[in-house]
Amino acid sequence: GNGGNFAPTLIAGGLLGYWFGYSAELLGFQDVPSTNLMLVGMAGVMSGALYAPLTAIFLIAESSSGYDLFIPLMIVAVISYLINRSFSPINPDLKKLADDGQIFTTRHDQNILSQIELKDCVNNDPLYVSITADGETVLQIFRNTTQNTMAVINEDHRLWGVIRREDLIPYLSGKKPAHQLTVAAIATNPSFKISLNDKVINVIKKLDEADVWQLPVLDSDNRFIGFVSKSEILSQYRLLLRKFSASE
Repeated sequence: GNGGNFAPTLIAGGLLGYWFGYSAELLGFQDVPSTNLMLVGMAGVMSGALYAPLTAIFLIAESSSGYDLFIPLMIVAVISYLINRSFSPINPDLKKLADDGQIFTTRHDQNILSQIELKDCVNNDPLYVSITADGETVLQIFRNTTQNTMAVINEDHRLWGVIRREDLIPYLSGKKPAHQLTVAAIATNPSFKISLNDKVINVIKKLDEADVWQLPVLDSDNRFIGFVSKSEILSQYRLLLRKFSASE
């Protein structure tokens, strides 16, 4: 909530330490050092919440003059930090900034991919055909291009499906007659549809999951814009990698 994390972590840690000491007294333990447990609890919660074990150790020791607590402070702070790191490698407060590419982390691939804009990876001259087109038209288009994916659109320019070159190899090689080919029969629904607002790192995951090199990109009205290509993303990745390497 409002007020940051510093004071709430101290309060929560102190209450946690006191509850631990109080529970120990109820179980029959004698001379439980509740004050020390409260200080150690503060260090533990602060270390885990702020991802700052050294700050927690020295701050609690300095502010309470509890220098004799250095060993338990170190043990609790490190355990708390490691447990939280196992759930998230970076501070959750910074995760959104890292996902948006506003800060860099030790995940170098994610850092570079976050700098790539999806619009720069969209094919500006995609193949598309009307749903009413005949099979010979589709084959002729593929014979005259090196692109491997074609969009099938309806009269409103909305995506109906996609056609991939590998599905047409028997027809392109002449093993099957073209007159048996219909757009509706060979078009398939893409595994994923991409929006220009999607992040490149999520698009890469979808391309890998679908095991394809291209996915269709649609606008907010579900109208076809073009195809985003894994090869183009990798090209942009290499350009940025070369740029960052040269600046180091």
